[in-house]
Amino acid sequence: PAGTPTYTLDAGTITVGGNLIIGDDANGVTVTAATNDPIVNVTGTTTINNVAVYSTGDGDMTWTSTITVDGTLSGSGTGTISSTGSLTGEGTVNLSGGTVDIRGAAASRRLGSTNTNNWTLNNVILSRSTQIVFAGGLGGTGSVTINGTLTLGKPGDSSDVFISIPTVILTGTGTPLV
Repeated sequence: PAGTPTYTLDAGTITVGGNLIIGDDANGVTVTAATNDPIVNVTGTTTINNVAVYSTGDGDMTWTSTITVDGTLSGSGTGTISSTGSLTGEGTVNLSGGTVDIRGAAASRRLGSTNTNNWTLNNVILSRSTQIVFAGGLGGTGSVTINGTLTLGKPGDSSDVFISIPTVILTGTGTPLV
């Protein structure tokens, strides 16, 4: 729609049986889960288009495919974003709360900007049951700052996890790498 509308997601569980596309690359739109903290499940790809904003809340989000952020993904809620695909794009990611949990389903998954944007995440878990390489966004030179804990692998993983992101900055206190 024209203009810059804001949509607030209702409480409860929201399931998208296919692809979720936020915005149309031309008109600004804001979608927020921060007010009512719904649980959001998407079975296809998720795209946050240019000039669109998606704000997370305390509800968990499960995305079973790739997440492309060309707009803005932000939030300070406690929810976990789980994905079996990559999290990349040319946009801005600023998640000061919660956890991003990427459990790759293929040999290579990407985490990070595909251009020069620097991304900020709170806690990050990268895991896979077979060997996987987590690389930065294709052609991206932006850094990924993790303010909490970076966890490589989960109990039951049967192989190694490798990272080849251009710059990872760990700012957590205590044990920021697990």
